[in-house]
Amino acid sequence: MSIWKGVTTPTEGGVTHKSALSFLYHPCFAMYPSHMSEFPPVVVINLERAPDRRKMMAEHLDAMGISHRFLAAVDGKQLTPEQQKQYSRTKTFVRLNRDLHPNEIGCAHSHINAWREAAAADREVLIMEDDIRLHDDFRRVVETREQWLPADWDVVNLAHDIAKPVDLKPCPVADLSYKSVCSFEGVVGRAACYLVHPESAKKLVECALPIAMPADDILGDASVNELNIYGIEPRIATWRDAEECPSNIWAGAKMDSFTEESRSSGVGLLMRVFTRIHRTFRK
Repeated sequence: MSIWKGVTTPTEGGVTHKSALSFLYHPCFAMYPSHMSEFPPVVVINLERAPDRRKMMAEHLDAMGISHRFLAAVDGKQLTPEQQKQYSRTKTFVRLNRDLHPNEIGCAHSHINAWREAAAADREVLIMEDDIRLHDDFRRVVETREQWLPADWDVVNLAHDIAKPVDLKPCPVADLSYKSVCSFEGVVGRAACYLVHPESAKKLVECALPIAMPADDILGDASVNELNIYGIEPRIATWRDAEECPSNIWAGAKMDSFTEESRSSGVGLLMRVFTRIHRTFRK
């Protein structure tokens, strides 16, 4: 019987959806911070109606010898009344001047659930979405994190996008000298693959509710979460292209069209008026 309770391991295959916190109970996860020589727990967010992606990610991670478990994503098509209440349309219009698509709300809830798990852990957790591709040196970089993690780190985005990497410092690991540890200028895009500290995960949960922006922004905007966000440059994970993994958020919809519809609807027009009034008084 495997020691990995509720975890898909390279030797077992298959997929499991056991207790969300079961991976925390093995003794090897009770060594923070001396656990750094161990690979961190890996949580992969996946919609239950996307078994093909689940299979693809399981095979990808198994091939790299990375133990993992799947966390059932919140489906934007099946939001509960309670989940809907945790979305603030007013704050979203103030910030984005548009509504969030139900699938964006579901995605945010999914990451919040992952952050709750990470906050309950006694060590850092690696969170991934199910459309990520890990580079060949991914495992080596993560395994040697004790040697390159900045002392004040909160989040390390391993598939960063949009924001400009700045303050690059060469990785001190001899065989990874071609990598650099960086911080960022601007909002870091893509909540696709990142390492998060337990205390930082608690802060993310606190600042995420009520939901008023996409998960990417909650995680990547330091002005919102007040966290120290770092990355590895060049990045060690990238998202699969749209043909291989079409967006689960914008499947069957276009962002520009949705944005325009949300702004021009009756509620949208009222929200835009409120937003202008709000911004005027803030000045």
